Amino acid sequence: MTTTPCPASSLLVELVQRGIELRAVGDRLRYRPRSAMTPDLADRLAAHRGELLAILKAADLGAGDSAAPLPTYTPQERRLLDGCPAAALAAVDAAKRAFAPLGGATVEAVTPFKSAARDGAARLIRDARRGGDDRRAVTLRDAWRERLAICTVDGDLSIRDAEAVALDELGSILAVGQG
Repeated sequence: MTTTPCPASSLLVELVQRGIELRAVGDRLRYRPRSAMTPDLADRLAAHRGELLAILKAADLGAGDSAAPLPTYTPQERRLLDGCPAAALAAVDAAKRAFAPLGGATVEAVTPFKSAARDGAARLIRDARRGGDDRRAVTLRDAWRERLAICTVDGDLSIRDAEAVALDELGSILAVGQG
């Protein structure tokens, strides 16, 4: 049986994915960096303030309790996190702690920075640049970004699925350019 995450938990994942740190200070929510907050996110924070405070306070209680277990990671999650910056690792750890009362969270749900498709696209763009074809590298980069935006916004695909589609599109662009 699968459970649908509550809107507050989905919002917390989105904030982590955008690199926004959220914390509870008394009965107020604090976030940073302020520059990353959009009006839509601010409205959703206000709408789910009580739920978010409850989640964050539960996570803080668990973090401060020496008997509370640290988040556990599967071998696949450890591979996804290998080589990630310390700040990103701390954000993932905080998200796993915050979602523990709700049944937990997977690394894939809160880490937007590692994927095979993203690595493949980066490799194609880097190869074009190293080959001295800066124009092709820029075209590939722009095509990648545009396809991701279309797939996630218009196509309502998850970021993982959108990245796979975007990588296929880059392969098509390269095939046309070589033919």
